[in-house]
Amino acid sequence: MKVAICAGKTGGHIFPALAVARRLKKENPADEIYFIGTQGGLDQSLLSQEGFLFEGISGSGFPTGFHWKIFKCLGMLMLGFVQAVLLFGKRRPDAVLSFGSFISCAPVLAAHLMKIPVVIHEANLQPGRANRLLSRWANVVCTTFPSLKNSLEGQKGAHPFFYDQRVLVTGLPIRERFLNLDRVQAVRNLKLASDKFTILVMGGSQGSQKINTCLLQAIHQMGPTSKKIQIVHVTGKKDYEHVMYQYQPNGVSYQAFPFLDEVEQAFGSADLFVGRAGASTLAEVTFCGLPSLLIPYPHAIENHQWVNADYLVKQGAAFLIDEKELSPQVLAKEIARLVENHVLRKSLSQHAKALGLADGAARIVKVLKEVVGKE
Repeated sequence: MKVAICAGKTGGHIFPALAVARRLKKENPADEIYFIGTQGGLDQSLLSQEGFLFEGISGSGFPTGFHWKIFKCLGMLMLGFVQAVLLFGKRRPDAVLSFGSFISCAPVLAAHLMKIPVVIHEANLQPGRANRLLSRWANVVCTTFPSLKNSLEGQKGAHPFFYDQRVLVTGLPIRERFLNLDRVQAVRNLKLASDKFTILVMGGSQGSQKINTCLLQAIHQMGPTSKKIQIVHVTGKKDYEHVMYQYQPNGVSYQAFPFLDEVEQAFGSADLFVGRAGASTLAEVTFCGLPSLLIPYPHAIENHQWVNADYLVKQGAAFLIDEKELSPQVLAKEIARLVENHVLRKSLSQHAKALGLADGAARIVKVLKEVVGKE
C-alpha cells in the first residue's frame, strides 16, 4: 500500500503522523509512505531522522478575515495544487492521510479530483479551518474525542465539518514508546527521587513564558507542600536560558529541560501534569491517566485549546485555569490542593484513563486499509 501523509510543521501534527507511519511500516515493511509538507519545518528535520521520504510543496497559512495577503496565499495554494497533482501522478498513492493545517489543502483537493481515497484526522474538539473545508472531500473523518463524533452525527447539515462521510472515533495516535512505560525505570532515567510527588510542567512543544515565569515564583509559595514534591519542567528551547537565569533554589527538587526527546519518561514518572491543552498533550495525559491542571493557550486558533480543556473538565478528568487568571499565587494554591488531596487525584486519574486510547495509530491504519479495499 502506498500512502501520502500531509502534516503541518508543529509537533501536534507531525508526532501523530509519525506514529501512523511507523505503524504502517510495522504491519507491512513493504508499504511505501511519504510525507508532504513545507520545506524547512519541524516536519522535514524529524522525518529525515526517521528515514521517511519527504516531498516539499508550496503553501501558506490563510489570514483570518479579509487581508491583502489572502491573494498571496491563494497563489501559493494554486502552485501547491499543481505540485501535488504532478507528485501524485508520479507516485500514485493508494490513499492520502491528512492531519489538517493549511499545507493539507492542495494535496487533499488534488487527491479528490484524481479519485484517490482521502482520510482526515481531526485532533481537537473544535475542528480546524482546513479540516472543516476538506472534510467534504474525505471518505472518512477520524476524531480524537467521542463528543465531536456525537455532535456531528446529531447536527447533520448544521455543522460545517460534516458532509455525509463516516465519522469514526480513533483517538489520537501517540508515540509507540508510551505503550511500554515503566514508572520505576522512568524515575531512574530522569534521576528522580522515588518517594516524592512528581509534577510535570510543560507549555507545549514551544514552551510558554507565562507558565514558566509563574511556576518559578509559585514554587516559593507552596508552604509545607514544597517538601513533598519534585518538578520536571520542560521550558521550551527559546525560554530555557531565561528560566535558568531567573530560577532561585528554595529546597524544592527541580529539574529544567529545554526539550525532551524522550518525553514519555517525564509522563511515565509524573503524578500530576500542569500545562497546555493541545490535542497531542491531552492524548498522552489521558493515556497515562494523569490528573491535570490545564492552562489553555489563549491565542490558539478559534480557542481550540480551551475547548479541549473544558471537555476534560466536564468529564471529571482535569481542572482548568484561564491564562487571564493565572498568577503565581493561583498556580501555587491549585498545585498544593491537588498534591494534598489524594481522593481528588484518584478520581481525576480514573476519569482521565477512561478517555485515553492506546491504539489510535492501529485504528487509523485499519481505516486506511478499508478505504483502499485491502481489508
